[in-house]
Amino acid sequence: MTQTSTHEFWVSDDIEDAVRKTKLTLKKLGDLTAVVPGQHVVGTVAFGVQSVSLKVAWRPEEIETKMDRMVSGHAVNKAKTLGTLLVVEASIEGRGTTGNDASLRNATERFEDAYMHFDRADYQPDRLGFLPITVVGIILVVALLGVLLAKKTDLFKPTPVPSPSAAAGAALIAP
Repeated sequence: MTQTSTHEFWVSDDIEDAVRKTKLTLKKLGDLTAVVPGQHVVGTVAFGVQSVSLKVAWRPEEIETKMDRMVSGHAVNKAKTLGTLLVVEASIEGRGTTGNDASLRNATERFEDAYMHFDRADYQPDRLGFLPITVVGIILVVALLGVLLAKKTDLFKPTPVPSPSAAAGAALIAP
């Protein structure tokens, strides 16, 4: 079962810059898997152990403005490009739906955030979608559960081994 979500956001870049930044942003976050010139790009972004596919399409945002000059008695309309609208379609394959909404939302938000901070040299995108404290917390919980399980199952208790001197003494006493 495939679950999808669509998100649109506007950028002030022209189409060529928007496409270039989209490709590089997908490479920074994960993998760029397909490019269909003039239509869309496809990439994958990880969220923990899940992989979310992002298909990013674009279209120019234009507005018609009336010009002051007249041509043959009619006002001349001219379209002016204001920017680009990026349409991000996130999809994830899976049997269940547990966590899929969070994965889709997180991958889309991280793509938008990385795109918006594209020009900042000090910006480092989060490739996994987890905060470092979350990873440390998970490791600590697993370690604590391992220690508790080991104590309950006597895994670390040594098995008694008869000493060699006691075994030798018992052999001498027995006729």
